[in-house]
Amino acid sequence: MSHFLARIGPVCVALFAGFTQTGDAAGPKSYEAIIRGDWKLLQNDPYSPLELYNLRDDPHERYNLAATHKKVVSELSTALRAHIQRGGATAWQPPLRSGTP
Repeated sequence: MSHFLARIGPVCVALFAGFTQTGDAAGPKSYEAIIRGDWKLLQNDPYSPLELYNLRDDPHERYNLAATHKKVVSELSTALRAHIQRGGATAWQPPLRSGTP
């Protein structure tokens, strides 16, 4: 699983996690998640609905709050999509130059 903390100056903004499981006859499964503040948004595969949990109030992730906190889902899903589109680049890594591995 890859994790990284995105930083703006000295303040930690979000923790991203991604995991791809292979070996299944149906093909690989991708798990994506973002934690920002008390909130965790995750998607177990591209066909599953988004799940939202308040980790401070519900640390065992029993109550999916996605239906009642649509603004939080929208903000976190936008950030998660942007991270995925960047290819998981980490804030402390310089961009790869062409011709370098």
